[in-house]
Amino acid sequence: MAAPNPPPVVHVRSVADIEEELAVSELAPGEVEFKLFGNAPLGASDRMQECVRVGHSGYNLKNPQRFYCKARMKMAATEGVDAMMKQIHDDIDKQKKEVMACIRILEARLALPDAAIPYAGLPLNRRGRHMRHGVYPPSRFGHAAPYDTKIIASQTIVEIPDQARQKRYRQNDIDSTRAWWRFNLRMLEAKRRVLVEHELSMITALRAEMEDVMKKPTMIGSGYTDPSFLHRSNQADYLVSLPAVAIDPHASASSP
Repeated sequence: MAAPNPPPVVHVRSVADIEEELAVSELAPGEVEFKLFGNAPLGASDRMQECVRVGHSGYNLKNPQRFYCKARMKMAATEGVDAMMKQIHDDIDKQKKEVMACIRILEARLALPDAAIPYAGLPLNRRGRHMRHGVYPPSRFGHAAPYDTKIIASQTIVEIPDQARQKRYRQNDIDSTRAWWRFNLRMLEAKRRVLVEHELSMITALRAEMEDVMKKPTMIGSGYTDPSFLHRSNQADYLVSLPAVAIDPHASASSP
């Protein structure tokens, strides 16, 4: 008695492919078998998990291990990208807190009265002593301005500033200091805005990439894979040296 012909095997990538095939052929269980393509999209594993289980009454799935590999790697991808996004949030949140601490310090400094602003530079009563300096416009002297190598005493200007001039010097220092603090504050506020925008753009970009990967055919999960996902250089679960040659741990010593 001749052995019955084996049922045809149809390669699919998703539950939608199975439904489409059954809508056309109307074959009953036992009359057709299905096999999952190696490049089935990872996102397709969600719907397959709803209708694939151990049993004999349904349509035979020829390679269930691939289905489990796909589902496992889909979960690993989701967890890995979630961990990456959490790290981005934590890192940027840490930077934002540091920026806010600096902003509060500068705001407090800008609120100080003039008398509380610290002195900087030369003492006020020595501000009038300096070497004579000249201006050498290129239109008159060319681009290589002359440089006097002989410094003589007459070139040293000594002016003892009176109280009114010292007061102006002090006010100039205060104005310069406040302007510098305002510049510093402006840069910090800009950094804070950029950090917020940067976090949003990075998270948005990662989610878009993830959605794209879930939809498109991929060889991820076509076989067994270490699901470790690297998202920082000091990641403990990834700092494992790979052997120089991949070795099947279940192969016997006599295997070819």
